[in-house]
Amino acid sequence: MAKADRALAAKVGKDFEAAVQAALVSMQAVIANKTRALRLFDTHSAGNFLPEQPGDFMVACPAGSVIVEAQSSTIHNSLKSCLSSNMDFGQASQLQLWTLSGHPALVVFLDHQEQRVEFWEGGYVGTCRIEGQRLKTELMLDCCWALDMPRELTRLLLKQNPTVWPR
Repeated sequence: MAKADRALAAKVGKDFEAAVQAALVSMQAVIANKTRALRLFDTHSAGNFLPEQPGDFMVACPAGSVIVEAQSSTIHNSLKSCLSSNMDFGQASQLQLWTLSGHPALVVFLDHQEQRVEFWEGGYVGTCRIEGQRLKTELMLDCCWALDMPRELTRLLLKQNPTVWPR
């Protein structure tokens, strides 16, 4: 990948993380005193001095704490085709441990070219990455256009019990 392509991919990733954070902040404002989103430190930005994090955000909502991981690609049109390159093994392990302890996690993926967003259950994504399996489209929680991402993210996070997202 050329240097300019890597720079674009990094910018798209940071912009998408900012969009997810803005959606979470907006959700906090609409549902006052019911939700709180916390940005987790990025291991790589901290010079690898921090342990691997399971995701980008921790969201406290009425159903409990949910980890949210934002992923994006300027090349691939689905997380299915780039899981091994987008998520490292350590993060996948942390994500899987989080969900095995009974807490839900959500992976949000942006296809930059088509401006389409996919929502995946985090434990499933972590397990597939660790075991080297491909994600199955029929197990995707939801997908939408990028402009609808804030509404769909809020809808998924505020379900009665996100630990039983349909598979």
